[in-house]
Amino acid sequence: IYVATGNDPAAYSMSKFEVPYAAVSKHSFAYLTGVGVVFAGTDGLMAVTGVGQARNLTDGVFTLRQWKALDPTTIRAVQHNDIYWLFARPPEQGGSGTPGQTYKAYALDMKSSGFGVVEMPFHASAVHVDPITDTMYLVLDNIDEPDDPSLPIPPTTPAGIAVGNVIAAFEGDADNRMTFRWKGKLWLLPAQAAMVMARVRAEDYDNILLRVYGDGVQVDEVVVTSEEEFTLAETDAYRKLEIEVLGTSTIREIQLAEDVRELG
Repeated sequence: IYVATGNDPAAYSMSKFEVPYAAVSKHSFAYLTGVGVVFAGTDGLMAVTGVGQARNLTDGVFTLRQWKALDPTTIRAVQHNDIYWLFARPPEQGGSGTPGQTYKAYALDMKSSGFGVVEMPFHASAVHVDPITDTMYLVLDNIDEPDDPSLPIPPTTPAGIAVGNVIAAFEGDADNRMTFRWKGKLWLLPAQAAMVMARVRAEDYDNILLRVYGDGVQVDEVVVTSEEEFTLAETDAYRKLEIEVLGTSTIREIQLAEDVRELG
């Protein structure tokens, strides 16, 4: 890594980092406010905030094996609203990773108040951000939008949008939201227990499907229609708890408890 500083391009001074970090994709460079210059390295997503100051942003997100599986040499990325949008190509599209690897795209918000890393249900072969209109445009070449029969409102992805010859604007149609699937981390309970009450706080309740897993097995599935607390299905106690949500509504909070009095 080199850092160039100066008041005029003709009089920049170059400073070399004494760290073994190298960029593996020239299309991965982007600047994030409060983070620095970000690029794909051999061991993860690297950020440079000044001379001698480099850190691995994804050290706690991807293992080295997971990062290598993305084939970072194929990463194409942009910055949009201080979020790093990462698109990695599978072998069939020019990547050199594991044959049969699926398309991978992530949104990374690495600020202290950010949402962290979210995997996207689509992939783009080309992406551009217009700074004048603050709009991100994508040429989508793959969509893996969740299509679950239990959803109140099924996906409405326009036909043909994944062909590769259509330019789509991210959040370009407020009335046509893409269905998301979010699964939280694995919670290891302090003792065997069974959650019996739940509550979901959201901006609206038009399309929310909640699933609860105990010890890796689905124990309940509920279509949530209001902020009122509701009872979960009776089940044997478990030690490992996971929560999954599908839908298009914006969710603010999910609460599970063994007793209704524990719900805030």
